[in-house]
Amino acid sequence: MPILVTDGGDHTPDKWALATAQMLAPVDLNAPNARAVIDLQGKIADALQPHHAKVQDAERASLAAAGEDHLTTPYTAGDYVDEAFAEVEALFRALPDALVRRAIPGASSDLDNVAWNKFPDNEAWATAVKHMIGSHFTTSQFSARSWHCDRPGASEAAIAWKNAHHGDQSWHEELVETDDEPAAAEAAS
Repeated sequence: MPILVTDGGDHTPDKWALATAQMLAPVDLNAPNARAVIDLQGKIADALQPHHAKVQDAERASLAAAGEDHLTTPYTAGDYVDEAFAEVEALFRALPDALVRRAIPGASSDLDNVAWNKFPDNEAWATAVKHMIGSHFTTSQFSARSWHCDRPGASEAAIAWKNAHHGDQSWHEELVETDDEPAAAEAAS
């Protein structure tokens, strides 16, 4: 499972798109079809990048327009899922019949030994893919709200939202105060 790590800002749409693609088309590097799956991941990432960008841009615009009032509004990721899913579905349907999912020892699936281009015919697959896309879009929106609340001079509403969603953040304030103490002591002397 891909893990996105950042320090100093939100993840870029291309990183989100690649992480989503890796979840939608997991690769077994020892499988004979590994190269084809890696290529598919790249195509999925390319297709999803503008959708991730649209979600992030809309969330940032909403935060800029409404500020902390936007923090308590419902997430709108679901508004973007169907369009993104349609592109992923088309990519899977265009795959050659020779690309077949291998059975995983100890695990069984309705998709074992099925050509990847037939996956969209499986309702559970379509539901899972839509859920994954929506989950990543929602997490991206949540991340944008978190970064909004991390700005210097954050309002009480922003701090309250952050505490409600990330636990008590007072340790961060103490750390910031501790970092300022040497400068304050130097200025006083």
